[in-house]
Amino acid sequence: MKYKDEQIAFMRNEQKRSKYINSETGMYVGDRLIKFHQIELLSFFRIMMPEEFTQMDPELASKKYPSVDRPQIIMTDEAGEVNFTFSLFEQEIEAEKIDGTLNQFQIMITTAQPANKFMGKGHVENDEYRCGWMEFKSHTLDGAVYNLLSITVINQRFFLGLFNCPYEAWLEWKPVMLELLNTIHGKEKV
Repeated sequence: MKYKDEQIAFMRNEQKRSKYINSETGMYVGDRLIKFHQIELLSFFRIMMPEEFTQMDPELASKKYPSVDRPQIIMTDEAGEVNFTFSLFEQEIEAEKIDGTLNQFQIMITTAQPANKFMGKGHVENDEYRCGWMEFKSHTLDGAVYNLLSITVINQRFFLGLFNCPYEAWLEWKPVMLELLNTIHGKEKV
């Protein structure tokens, strides 16, 4: 009898979760339902972001990203463990060169940190943009980290996104990150 009760509870839980599958409905990360809202970044495009995320405190950002060339925007959860970073570069790039640029990043990252393990690559597209991404595992003093680096061409400019979280949580966060990359849109004209 106990087994049947557990099976029923599991099926109810799965049915509940099946309603939350994208940035409009919300998505589950582990047992937490994450809700999203749209934010404007760098004054000319929008992306959906978890409601609980805020811009990282500058003091924490300087410790977590010690380079003076740290990302322009760093969105983080309350614990500072799950981060979305964004940078826009003046360098022009054609959308057809995204894959070659990702390959160059992989070479640079591997050269700088040979212990990093690359896991996969792919693309996400919506009506406005095509975004290329690659994922890799890196190591810090705190342990292993999952990273998903993305490149999008916005108005012929190079837009770099980097998502990272503790490696133990990557399977839960990866679908969320890919969903959010699909929500990049140009700013509505006023």
